[in-house]
Amino acid sequence: MARSIIAILLGLVSIIIPAGLITALSAKILLQGATEPTGIYLAVNIIFRVIFSVIGGYITSAFEKHAGLRNVKILAAIIFFIGIINLFISLGMVSIWYSLLNIVLAPMCVFTGGHINNNRLNISN
Repeated sequence: MARSIIAILLGLVSIIIPAGLITALSAKILLQGATEPTGIYLAVNIIFRVIFSVIGGYITSAFEKHAGLRNVKILAAIIFFIGIINLFISLGMVSIWYSLLNIVLAPMCVFTGGHINNNRLNISN
């Protein structure tokens, strides 16, 4: 149980912290005083969110190998609900399509990372 909680928290941290840092860095570099997010800024954030979500799912699956995808499903659900909260927080600040894309894409990428690790473990056995 404790290993599962740690695995989920590690996956969550490996998504949220790098994504937050990239968002802040890309805002500083790409927005440069713009009042609304630009398309390139949103694209950069989506691309990195995908990468970090795959990594988070992989880490969660790798840390607790015997849990299968149970922990990855929990992490994906957490990421999904964070996306919904973000949708309501960012209403009017970013395009609704950007927020909806994050809600759908990030959990799918978490699953992808978990499946990559599970397949790696099954092939090596």
